[in-house]
Amino acid sequence: MEAVSLSMLVGAVSAALVSGAKDVTENAVKDTYSAIKSKISELFGAESKPSQAMQLYEDNTDVEAYKTVMEAEFQRHNVLTNDSLQKLTAQLIDALQQTEQGSAQFSKYVNQGETTIGLQGDSVTVYGDVVGKKM
Repeated sequence: MEAVSLSMLVGAVSAALVSGAKDVTENAVKDTYSAIKSKISELFGAESKPSQAMQLYEDNTDVEAYKTVMEAEFQRHNVLTNDSLQKLTAQLIDALQQTEQGSAQFSKYVNQGETTIGLQGDSVTVYGDVVGKKM
């Protein structure tokens, strides 16, 4: 299994919430998201900073600052050193990629492709184009 990065975990959680995992849209996404949330609570405690940050972001997905706090708490507590969370995150990413909406949302949160940016400028005005390649 390929190692899961912190940005992949945060991206998957974000995509799951935005694609409707807190509602009853897709069972696999909802179930795996819930398993991640429960595992974080089990490992660090229901009142721990990672659990609280995840709940705040779940309640306020439209506020970018809550996602940033969640990512910082996940990093501070080294949540991805746990094999179970690695596996659950990989499962959530797989589940998200099975649906059009989930895949689109996940792609928004995690750059999975190659991006080439070409720019020209005269120190004042910049002209350029962006070419992306999805892998």
